[in-house]
Amino acid sequence: MRPDQQETAESFLRRKAKNLEFFKRRFPAIHKHYGNLLMKRVELVVSPVESDVDLQVEGRSLYQGRAKATGLREAEMFLADNEPYQKLKTFRPPSVSGYNYPRFASRSIRHCLEMLPDREKEFAGYPMGNFFPFIVFLGCGLGYQIEALVERADVVNALVFEPDEEKFAASLFTVDWESICDRFLSRKGYDIRFAIGVDATERNLKELLERNLNKRVPLHPAMTIYFNHQACNINRSIAEEIRKDLPTLFASWGNYDDEMKRLNNTAFNLRAGSKFLRNSVTGSFHKPVVIAGSGPSIDDRLPLIRECRDTITLVSAGTGLKALINNGVTPDFHVELDPDYLIYQLLNDIGRDKLKGITLIAVNEINALVPGLFDEVVLYAKRDNPAPKGFRLEQYAFEHCNPTCTNAAFAIFQQLGFRNFFLFGTDYGFKDRTKHHASGSVYGSRDESSEVSVLLNDLARKNFLEGKLIEVDAVDGGKIFTRSDYFTAMRSVENLLHWARERDDDIQVWNCADGAVISGAPWLAPDNFAGTIGRILDGAVSEPAPESVIAGLVEVHHDPELEQRLAKVGTFLSGRADNLRRILRSSLRGKKDVVRLMAPLIDASQIVETPKGFNVPQPEQYVAQHLLRGTLMHYMTVGLYHSMAAADDSGATVVAAHWSKAFAGFLEAVPAHYASVITDQSTGEGRRWLEMTIHDPETVVEG
Repeated sequence: MRPDQQETAESFLRRKAKNLEFFKRRFPAIHKHYGNLLMKRVELVVSPVESDVDLQVEGRSLYQGRAKATGLREAEMFLADNEPYQKLKTFRPPSVSGYNYPRFASRSIRHCLEMLPDREKEFAGYPMGNFFPFIVFLGCGLGYQIEALVERADVVNALVFEPDEEKFAASLFTVDWESICDRFLSRKGYDIRFAIGVDATERNLKELLERNLNKRVPLHPAMTIYFNHQACNINRSIAEEIRKDLPTLFASWGNYDDEMKRLNNTAFNLRAGSKFLRNSVTGSFHKPVVIAGSGPSIDDRLPLIRECRDTITLVSAGTGLKALINNGVTPDFHVELDPDYLIYQLLNDIGRDKLKGITLIAVNEINALVPGLFDEVVLYAKRDNPAPKGFRLEQYAFEHCNPTCTNAAFAIFQQLGFRNFFLFGTDYGFKDRTKHHASGSVYGSRDESSEVSVLLNDLARKNFLEGKLIEVDAVDGGKIFTRSDYFTAMRSVENLLHWARERDDDIQVWNCADGAVISGAPWLAPDNFAGTIGRILDGAVSEPAPESVIAGLVEVHHDPELEQRLAKVGTFLSGRADNLRRILRSSLRGKKDVVRLMAPLIDASQIVETPKGFNVPQPEQYVAQHLLRGTLMHYMTVGLYHSMAAADDSGATVVAAHWSKAFAGFLEAVPAHYASVITDQSTGEGRRWLEMTIHDPETVVEG
């Protein structure tokens, strides 16, 4: 049809029917949602005399009768602003300095990077070719700008984000989605995805876009180019909020070394027949729960805890325990999340006599030596981890426990029905680089007689005094410094608060730290603490003590098929590694070939397929997928970013050859490494790992 030719109503209806049939075949979720959706707020306006159309939203014209012309103009402006062979200035490629741990996967990536050009200092951007690695269309509207762009440019990966479900419904009448998508789906290594808003609050839209972007790592974030339809301020704001939260993305990747340590600890704890805490709400409990971290402000707030100690349930979190005990305060519960041997060393330094009377609530991944330090121990699992599914721990799993012990403590007690929380030492930042933790914590003073104190204080000097920091809002109206992991923890608490209040608006949380603003947790001045505690207690006199609530939820877990499950994980791990190696055999002759390799690698790293002979994926498959996922993301990032950073296709080809060989070598060695640590107990490697920190070299063969 010519651009100046009018369309009939029948042609629009036929196009919608054709689009729905296409989506039914290739994107069934879109077809299911839009098959019978009625447009109530938007109206497609077809001019009886013009060859163009308009879209009215609640009576307001979006295109002033020129939707096709607007889309074409936007596409041409985008191409003018993003001409071929310019440099894309985003995040620099990974460097050797980021992989210092002397462990299997970290050393493999480090050796790979040592063969590649050093981009740590001399980096001015990614020299782009005559194609786009990844375009995110912010806003679909009637889709003409997307249609025009993909006809004029080589887009390898695309994400179509439309916040308004009815606007996307209107596009079914106007553009040929099968023709658009066929430019991706019919070509090897090309990919297009859709993210369409249904519950269209700005918070939910941000989560929708962020979730879909995070699934496209490593294309996101360094290769992401936004096409903002009609220069929409709301979409621009959402993208900017996602950019600000990128530290949470980088902090969530994980890696094979860390996941193997967690799995090894889990295996030893399950072999011991440990007690677990059942996630079961038996009531609504209002007696105050005080959670104590080790932020610097707890030094000044400790007298408040001491004065009310007999009327509150006190839960220490991570390094907050030592800060309490050094000030003569013993908590009722202590929560641990970290799996490293360092935790055992820290707690052992405190002394078993000082740990008496404290119930340890620890993640199933806790170092298996730690439970022996406490008289009473109960384990829990994290729902965002595959261990509950893989090892039949679903009834003991809790949401939103990551990434710090204070997050876990709050999440567990909240999900067990407790309603009133006071957060101490949850600063999530600091005003002074030299005072980043409580003085009584392990970071507060360097103890030369303690190996772990020396190690952690040396690391703290590097991370806090020399490391890169960011600024966030403080409770006093100013700014404080924070790190990416603290920022991630703060965001996680805020997300948990939002999630919890959607289910129960009775929950109350007070921020009793003098650090960062925590959205949803009002700051409580020291003078108001005792009075608030008193008012809560007056209304909760008849409720059971939190200690008895917890005790009633403890049960012993035995799994007679544990070793078979661990062996299955190894089998599925080997299969995933073989599949990835097959993908890496692709010919890589330049930058576009590397970009085209990303979509199949991303899919292979994320998708868990149903094995032959079964109707659904097996639980152990999810454990195998999770073990590899983080290091796969790291390896893919190294390959894509360093190839794209090369001056030309010739240089990218050399980089890709080194990278793919190293990557394939790692994957080839993974099954034997897993067996040596997890399933072949005769090697003794798994038990040796219990006394290794992440900073200690492995003895297992490294391929």
